[in-house]
Amino acid sequence: NIANENNILCSDVLVGGDEFGPIANFEGSDYKMVINDKITYFSVGIEPNGVPPPVIHIPGGTKSFMKILEKQIELAKF
Repeated sequence: NIANENNILCSDVLVGGDEFGPIANFEGSDYKMVINDKITYFSVGIEPNGVPPPVIHIPGGTKSFMKILEKQIELAKF
């Protein structure tokens, strides 16, 4: 995968989505991205049934997603 090929640690990977938690007894469409408990996952979706571990719920939709991306850019040293 891209991270391994570029020597990026799982602990340095951030994965965002909006539907990790279950809906109508089916896992959320983004849940298939959860492959490792060392990666940080977050959801900005409504998540009416909550999010499964290790996903962090950060409500707010697109606005929250953009704030997170802006912070990542601020922290990056380009």
